[in-house]
Amino acid sequence: MPKYINLLTDFAFKFIFANENNKEILIDFLNSIMAFQNVYVQDLTYKNTEFSGQNEEDRKVIIDLLCVNEKGEHFIIEVQRAKQKYFKKRILFYASRLIQDQGIKDKDWNYDFKGVYTIAILEFSISDNEQIINTYRILNETTHQIYLEDFGIILVSLDKFRKNEEELENNFDRWMYLLKNLHKLDSMPLKLQNKLFIKLFQLAEYSAMDKEKQNEYLDSLMKYNELKNTIDTYKEEVEIAKKELEQERRRAEQERERAEQKEKELEQERERAEQERERAEQERERAEQEKIRAIRILYSLGLSNQEIANKTGYDLDFVNRITSEIE
Repeated sequence: MPKYINLLTDFAFKFIFANENNKEILIDFLNSIMAFQNVYVQDLTYKNTEFSGQNEEDRKVIIDLLCVNEKGEHFIIEVQRAKQKYFKKRILFYASRLIQDQGIKDKDWNYDFKGVYTIAILEFSISDNEQIINTYRILNETTHQIYLEDFGIILVSLDKFRKNEEELENNFDRWMYLLKNLHKLDSMPLKLQNKLFIKLFQLAEYSAMDKEKQNEYLDSLMKYNELKNTIDTYKEEVEIAKKELEQERRRAEQERERAEQKEKELEQERERAEQERERAEQERERAEQEKIRAIRILYSLGLSNQEIANKTGYDLDFVNRITSEIE
């Protein structure tokens, strides 16, 4: 068993970040990400991660972590391990329900909702660019002026973070490194040795947890690994399918090239046959001209048509036609 727990498992994420006694850890984590949006958290209150709409038939929403800072700004924090077809729409739905929820609780609400920010930690790429953080806001398409300052969806792609311990430059780097690598470490790296991270490492040490927590973690880890294995198997099958498709494409391309080459050879053969035909026609025309010239010469010498035919072996009708043209 690794010394430290995997922060991306459902149990570990909530064990570390959703504990009132450890909220300074969550505050530091949030600030490392929200600093890119010029939003800062000094204090926060944990909220119920399950909430419903105004009516019973409204769909119930369950999220990983929900908290509110001292300004009343809401933060949804989600860990997403696999791609979903409508993932972007789902997190927008979650955020909209939080906005709606603010109005439901205040009958005199004038639509001046407090900020809502959704932070999704992704174990996959959400875009083709190499940015670790992709932020989505509501803005003017032409001027790019932001329409709502206190609303944002922040997607953090962990697979785009590739720094090693020596390359860590700031607090964001340190958090990304921990999320990806804590369960792989045997000791606390020098660049992470501050009061807050020391506490985190102590909390995350598997052997320091009681038996009940260890069992909860193992159950969560098993589910995480099963999903990971499913995803990895799917990826491998996709890669195999891609290779097979590429091989099939190459075979088809080679067949096409062979067909084109065959067509070129046939075209060249047709051209050679046409050239042969033209040469044969030219030879036939030259032979006929020679015959005509011979007939004319013999005819000018006073030989009769029959004598010319006998002498040359030419057809008499042919000789008669040529001599008729002379007369």
